Amino acid sequence: MRRRPLRTEDAIALGRMLLDRDLYEASPLVERLKAGVQLSRTERKKISGGPLVLCLMDLSFSLRFHDAQMMVQFAEAACSEAVRLPDRRYGEEVAADLRARAWAELGNAYRVADRLTEVGPALSQARYYLLKGSGAPELLARFTELMGSYLVELRRFGDAEQELNLAAELYDEIGSVEGRLRAQVMLGHVLTQAFEPERACIVYLRLFGSIELDSPHLLAVVHGLILNLAEAGHSSMAERLLHRYRPLYRRSGNLMKFRLTWLEGKIAKGLGQFGLAESKLNVAWLAYQRANKIYDSAQVALELAWVYARQHRHQETVWLVDGIIRIFSSLGIAREALLSLALLRKSCLQERSVEVLCGQIEVLLRMIPELRPRSQD
Repeated sequence: MRRRPLRTEDAIALGRMLLDRDLYEASPLVERLKAGVQLSRTERKKISGGPLVLCLMDLSFSLRFHDAQMMVQFAEAACSEAVRLPDRRYGEEVAADLRARAWAELGNAYRVADRLTEVGPALSQARYYLLKGSGAPELLARFTELMGSYLVELRRFGDAEQELNLAAELYDEIGSVEGRLRAQVMLGHVLTQAFEPERACIVYLRLFGSIELDSPHLLAVVHGLILNLAEAGHSSMAERLLHRYRPLYRRSGNLMKFRLTWLEGKIAKGLGQFGLAESKLNVAWLAYQRANKIYDSAQVALELAWVYARQHRHQETVWLVDGIIRIFSSLGIAREALLSLALLRKSCLQERSVEVLCGQIEVLLRMIPELRPRSQD
């Protein structure tokens, strides 16, 4: 007698139960793998499939502040393992869910690593598997959150804000406090990138009043609040807050430490402490250059140029601008940006007023983020 096929709901429930069983049985080996212990061939075979896919995704996500390239490598490995996963192991829908999660996290890893032309295709692949999957609300919420993050990189701030608000609502519906927190942190980042420091401060202040002290997002909230306070002209308040929460940065990766130095220079600049601002911005500029963060280094160089211009140090301003022009010319950066830089250079040589020079630099500071390479929709 032939076995009657399971209804879709039953098949999904069974697939999730089998995945949970595999995760439970493999958990000791997964913890050893995360701790860096070399597993034997037999042990590696025991965690193959769903446990290995999820383990690789966890390892990838844990590196987001420390090593973007390794984050990508683990995410790519998770996708490879997910694609090789036989549908019969957990059923088509649950297998598709795993693949959707892996590809979505790969898209996020590409975004963190500034490999923006690869983000769109990875998220498209995730959407393909999402439509074939079980319709799990937590997976839809995570995909919506990551799509919002991607739209930030495309400078589509209005669309990004909508996606992140939707993600927060979806996380609310499933009772995920952590997911809602992540979406709101990214919303603060959206408003920061959109040069809306007052609105960003409101978002970060709300988070600041409710976030737990042991939350992994505390540093992002604190940094976002301090940065936007400085951008909004409240440098004294930003300085006091940074003094209180500076220890948080000691446990962060190199990129956050670069951002701290940049932030210190920005606050000193706002307070009129130009000697300290010059020192901090120089250190941050060189750090970003060594890390090959071209656009960040250009923004820091322009902040430093603002400090020089404010002190009538025209030749040093020209020297910085010439360096940015050389780098941007070699990268084939948009002609409008090069023309604006050339105009700033000319204004420096003509020793135009401080107000004119600083105004031109502020326009360029808003322009630089628009120049980052981005994927197509």
